[in-house]
Amino acid sequence: LDPSTIRVHSDTWSVAPAHLSLRGKELRVEGLDLASSERRISISGALSPNPEEHLNIALKKINLLYILESAGVGFNMINTDLTGSATASLQGGKIIATAAVTSPALHVKGVDVGALKADLTFDSGVGNIMIDGDVNQSEGGHSHVTGYIRPAGGAATRPGGAGIDLTFEAERLRADFMGKFMDTLFDHVQGRATGKVRLFGVFEEGVTVEGEADVEDGNIGVRLLGTSYSFSHRLTFTPTSIIFSKIPMRDDEGHTGIVDGVIRHRFFDNFDLDLTASEMRGVKVLQTATKQALPIYGTAYGTGTAQMKGKLPKLLLDVNLRSAPGTDVVLDFNKTDVRKDERLFTYRPLRPLSTQDSLAFADTVARPAV
Repeated sequence: LDPSTIRVHSDTWSVAPAHLSLRGKELRVEGLDLASSERRISISGALSPNPEEHLNIALKKINLLYILESAGVGFNMINTDLTGSATASLQGGKIIATAAVTSPALHVKGVDVGALKADLTFDSGVGNIMIDGDVNQSEGGHSHVTGYIRPAGGAATRPGGAGIDLTFEAERLRADFMGKFMDTLFDHVQGRATGKVRLFGVFEEGVTVEGEADVEDGNIGVRLLGTSYSFSHRLTFTPTSIIFSKIPMRDDEGHTGIVDGVIRHRFFDNFDLDLTASEMRGVKVLQTATKQALPIYGTAYGTGTAQMKGKLPKLLLDVNLRSAPGTDVVLDFNKTDVRKDERLFTYRPLRPLSTQDSLAFADTVARPAV
């Protein structure tokens, strides 16, 4: 190979002078070096039926998302830049590769989870990139990660689909990345999680999680209400739901209550809520400056119970609260972009409809008969 350039997906790579030879089932590589503006791959050695021969591969900042996109996989949930060394050999007609890699940051849904150190293996007969590694955070959080990513073809979680199946065994892992899975409902999710959670799915259909995590110093911000609540409790995830099991919570001023119920979803979309807040004692239940999805805004504190139920964007709010000191709200029923058949509130008269309205009656009395 003479010095040249090639373009793969979005990057242009410079190719250094190298020599390649293919004879029968033997591939020999001398000095193959590809470099882009930030990344580099160097390869030398041989692939042959001789199990003693192998290719040596050096990696510098090879981007996982770039590999998946180049393979035609539209999956951006996990991303990282891998640096390290690998070997590849031909065994039984299959390419078997192993690698030891590191990365300063493993990103899940765009959030830096921590530094990654992992061993990777690849078997071309199966097509899975197997991962066995550790994620470490500067604050002391840690997670062991095992499983696989399958970039293309064959069986992932079922035949015919590229996919992912990773298990995180976490110990006080900073869990703010979980908020990105539920950002339709919550503007932030914070806390440290200890437990075992599995991230899995077929890329073309969707990816979900299952498992349990004990959350310390947790805090969630509810978009609809503009409020935030703290908790330390276990959360349970099934492939189609998030379960809140009588979780004691408190608002940002220390008022307490209990949340119980479930949020159902399909790959963290099409959320269906069935949540009940009980034993609330002066809890801040609203803190908004302008009318948003509700015809009410301001600051409200309440004692009692409340239920939020239904599929977004239509929700049933069933509230039995007594206002507490500090409540200052504005009711605004001016026309909004909510269509008539999407009303958020329905009002019923306190008196039977057969009872004549007193103001209407007074008006008929005041007018002379024609």
